[in-house]
Amino acid sequence: AVLAFALSTTGASIQCLSVNRSEITGNALKAIRHHCPRLNRLDISDCHDITEQAIIETIMHMPQLKVVQMRYCRGITTQMQLYVAQLLAGRSLGIDTTPP
Repeated sequence: AVLAFALSTTGASIQCLSVNRSEITGNALKAIRHHCPRLNRLDISDCHDITEQAIIETIMHMPQLKVVQMRYCRGITTQMQLYVAQLLAGRSLGIDTTPP
């Protein structure tokens, strides 16, 4: 129900979305990227079908995203969680992470 709401026309105004403990997939994250352009907080904690590739693609395609919670996601290693935290911290500090 939450995902359907986000993918509706209302999704364009959503800034914070929690889909924790759901069966969301990388394809659903891709749809969220396209339908929720103002999203700056995303909680995918305890979602086991999310891959590291899907989370990186989401972060790279959503420069306005500042916070991603992903505790207990089996498909995302601790190292990747730390990497994502560094990327997002750089955004919060205003550090330019775009390639030259």
